[in-house]
Amino acid sequence: MTGPYGVDRAGGGAMNGEVRWATRTVVLLGVVVAVLGGGFAGPAMAGPSSREEVYQTLGVDEVAAEYVVLIDTSASMQQGADRYRAVRDGLRGFLAALSANDTVALVTFDEIASVRFHGPAGRNPDQLLARLPPRADGTHTDIGRAVETAVRLVGRSTAPVATIVMFTDGAHDPAPNSPYPFAEGASWTALARTAATFKQEQVLAYGFPLRGDAGVQSLRTVLPDARTLPVSSIGVLARELEVPKQAIRAAKARTLVGPDTARGVVVQWPTDVDRLGSGANRVDLSVRSTTRQVPLVLKDLELTVDDPRVRIRVSGDPLPLAPGQERSVPVEIRWDPGGRGVMPLDRRDLTALVTARASVDSPWTEVLRRDLGIAFEPGVEAAPQQIGGTAERGDPVPWLLALALLGIIAVAVVLRRRHADRPRLFGTLRATSLVDGHTIGELRLAGRQMTISPETLNVEGSGSVSGSATPTGTVLRVGYHPSADPSRLTWADCLPDHPVIINGVRFEWSVGESDRRLTPAGGPGRGRGLRPRGAAADNVSTTAARLPDSPRQARNRLHRSSPLPNQEHRKQRP
Repeated sequence: MTGPYGVDRAGGGAMNGEVRWATRTVVLLGVVVAVLGGGFAGPAMAGPSSREEVYQTLGVDEVAAEYVVLIDTSASMQQGADRYRAVRDGLRGFLAALSANDTVALVTFDEIASVRFHGPAGRNPDQLLARLPPRADGTHTDIGRAVETAVRLVGRSTAPVATIVMFTDGAHDPAPNSPYPFAEGASWTALARTAATFKQEQVLAYGFPLRGDAGVQSLRTVLPDARTLPVSSIGVLARELEVPKQAIRAAKARTLVGPDTARGVVVQWPTDVDRLGSGANRVDLSVRSTTRQVPLVLKDLELTVDDPRVRIRVSGDPLPLAPGQERSVPVEIRWDPGGRGVMPLDRRDLTALVTARASVDSPWTEVLRRDLGIAFEPGVEAAPQQIGGTAERGDPVPWLLALALLGIIAVAVVLRRRHADRPRLFGTLRATSLVDGHTIGELRLAGRQMTISPETLNVEGSGSVSGSATPTGTVLRVGYHPSADPSRLTWADCLPDHPVIINGVRFEWSVGESDRRLTPAGGPGRGRGLRPRGAAADNVSTTAARLPDSPRQARNRLHRSSPLPNQEHRKQRP
């Protein structure tokens, strides 16, 4: 906001000299034509549709303006040509062009200044003109009092735009008691100082001299930017009858659009762009218009990144934005962290900076520049954005396969060793009674372990038999307990043709000649001095020869090898 009388006070609403003077000039052309040409009216000139669309969208007719019309009612206005009547008739068209929301003050001046009407313009200009006196019969022309009244009315107004118009046919000619006895002086200076404090964004002032230069120069003493509008050609004025209306609407439009000249588009990134993964990542870019009135179009959006491993793809098509609208723009960020490494864990990080560039235009640009005199150049606010991410590029598959292979090998070794420690059984296990030496039962050995039971060996107790590998060959491991006392399970090693007696039962292992070489007894000296592993001396005994056929001898052998009735049996698990 810089100053009154047509100088823009909000920034962006300033008119250049040509536009400003043209606007002031055309506001009252209809009145002048009526004054000089008896109300002649030429054909209306319709404005471009694009301009009308802008005005309708802005709602310029809803913006109030203050109009102060100063009309000379001294007697000279009706001497010769009835200039007073011509002003009244011309004002009819001028008032009809105003918005119903505008405020109009009709002020007549001669010896004094009188406010004949001050209120809304309404829809009926004849009702306003009826407030004027029927004749102009004043004896003086006090332009100082008239301008003072206009300054006071505009100073009280809250409208953003104000216009002062003065019609007079003579110079300043005050009554003897006027505070403005001369055309200049201290009173005029004080009045100009007050006018300089107007709070309106735009204040326009026009002086229409109806005869010679009249007293329009006095208006410029208080309002330096006041424009004198002499009329030289009725034909020119006839063609401009529609322009006053458009000039007033343009002034209103400038007050609405002015603040938007410092606004534009803001580009914002989402918060999760620091957690990108390898490959394609989709994020939505927020694009928001900060204008309140002017629609925008975002063009040529381009995103650049400072990391060659990252490629960004975004559409550069025009993106329309209504005032204050926010829209999303899909962005694809593709990150190539490189090939997989040889280690099972290989973490790779990304830190890069993305810069956004774009241009902003508006479908209103031409109207703003040509019709409103506004150079509209909206900008883009897009701060550089840091992106980041983490990718695991290790290859655990070969390592997992190697571990699996080692596991298989370990299992195979364990199984092989287990099989080696417990070889396959061969030969026959015979159970013989110690009483009479008869065979209780025989069990053909096979597999790696077999069960001793009444079903398999026809003995009363139970147990099992398995092979045990030794450095000199296979030894048969026999475990047996009487059926009445499972806790007496006892184990003993048995060699071919070397029976063992366990808990009262004689077990003998018989093998074929081809299998004998697999046992410690398979060669000279093999098995010599072998004592069954873990066998209790009182529960197990070994026999090197067949039992004698004599029952007496059998009883004696049984007596020597069997424990006493009151002796505890010692047991050992395999």
